[in-house]
Amino acid sequence: MRKYTGLMAVTLILLAAGLVLTMQPGGGGGRGFSDEFISVNGESIAQKDFKKQGPGALRILQSSGSSMMEYPLSLGISYYELATNRVSDKALVNFVANRLLVKKAAADLGIYPSTEAAEKFIQETIFRNRDGEYDAAAYAQYIENIGNQGFDEKDFKALVAEYLVFVKTRDLIGGGLVAPREMTLKLDEAQKQKVDLLTVVFEADKFKEAIKPTEEEVKKYWNDRKQKYLTDRELKVSYVLAQASQAGKPVMPPIAPGTEPAVASKMRLDHQMAVDTYNEARALQVDEMKKKYATFIEFSEDTDYKEFEEPAKTSGFEVVTTEFFTLKNAPAELKNLNAARLGALPSALFEHKFGDDLAYRIESFQLTPDGYIAVRLDDEKKPEPKTFEAAKEEATKDLIAERAAEAMKKEAESAHKTLSELVKSGKTFEEAAKEKGYTVVPVGPFGAQDQPAQAKSAQDLFRVAMVTTPGEVAEELSSTENSSTVVFVKDRTIEAAPNAAALEAETLSNSANQLKYMTFQSWFGNLRRNADMKLPKTE
Repeated sequence: MRKYTGLMAVTLILLAAGLVLTMQPGGGGGRGFSDEFISVNGESIAQKDFKKQGPGALRILQSSGSSMMEYPLSLGISYYELATNRVSDKALVNFVANRLLVKKAAADLGIYPSTEAAEKFIQETIFRNRDGEYDAAAYAQYIENIGNQGFDEKDFKALVAEYLVFVKTRDLIGGGLVAPREMTLKLDEAQKQKVDLLTVVFEADKFKEAIKPTEEEVKKYWNDRKQKYLTDRELKVSYVLAQASQAGKPVMPPIAPGTEPAVASKMRLDHQMAVDTYNEARALQVDEMKKKYATFIEFSEDTDYKEFEEPAKTSGFEVVTTEFFTLKNAPAELKNLNAARLGALPSALFEHKFGDDLAYRIESFQLTPDGYIAVRLDDEKKPEPKTFEAAKEEATKDLIAERAAEAMKKEAESAHKTLSELVKSGKTFEEAAKEKGYTVVPVGPFGAQDQPAQAKSAQDLFRVAMVTTPGEVAEELSSTENSSTVVFVKDRTIEAAPNAAALEAETLSNSANQLKYMTFQSWFGNLRRNADMKLPKTE
């Protein structure tokens, strides 16, 4: 935000439009609810305030850096949703409701927001520069930027104060708890060991060739799983594309070997001057494009998106309508576009949740580099079960894979039993495997975080081996979707760390923190179960 201040005006218009388009708790586009949109233990949030309290507050938390991100992560927003910027309606509703819950519970515990504490946290944590000083200029710029999103400095301080109330409540509920010292250190020690293994691996692929199901068997398999074999979803859309061209971008000519240094220097200087001239001209083009697109969005909003073609025409854009297309055969002009933070535009379209109301059948996406696209969903063909002939090849492959996995597991279990008995009788693992015609694959030594090349699944191998006595076959198989492995533990070692005392203290501290978070989440879950909550229906 600080780097691209010049882009903020149009970007914030589009962000606002995008939020209006994407928010539709209840499946009705946010229309038709009473003023009591969310109610928690008698405290309500009106529908008109939800945008600010839900997506607006979340956007402010995200834009202020990582300092307060544990707040939404603890109150209904998943890490995946934050990382991909695809927060569901349900998560936003829960986030707002959970904020009301914490506020009321904190007040019952005697914990209230403090503007002074918020100001201190802003200066000492959020806007602290690399030298450890408060960056007043960066803070002033930040407040100016969020002002364009309907938030002022007072709102920001209130949100920071609310976060600090959450932290105090969490620490009060879960603070002071200590996990059993000996058990904690033993579990940590088990995770720090290295294991040296001998393995016999069975892979499902080796069983597939011998499996030849009849057509009747495949048909029965398909008939029992029809909902698994569906046609591809198809969309038909109209769109308005605003994108600045990169035509004419200067390309540095190659400098031939032996070119005089002065000549080469002049070539580089000329190229840089051409690039500067191009960038200046393109910046003007980009600004003009953004203004036109922002005007188009405003005109469309004024009609509740009942009009699409006329605002486009007025703003100087063309509306393009596609035929039906699947994700795999998206039109070339869309396939080559990338939505900011969302990746390829066709994928973003198919993952987007379009609503039933006209206003929610339109979505605006920012494109990279320098562009925007407004997409209206005109029609949709939802997936439906394929005919047997259409699904036959896929069903055959799945049936073979399923039977191969069963055969693999059966042979691996038989080998596990045989090898365990032979090792107990006094044979080495290598001797036992050779006697039965199995190939031994050494793996290790490796630790919990290592990924040895010989291992199909190092983490699961470690899980099985970490509790097995050296010189014995593990009691269970290590399994992945396509392999089963008999594990023999040659050795397990734990290296003594030179700073063992400090590491032990760190382990106990981390364990206490983990216990604190778990206790808070358990308390909060119970709080929510017993709350009187009225929430809008979300999908």
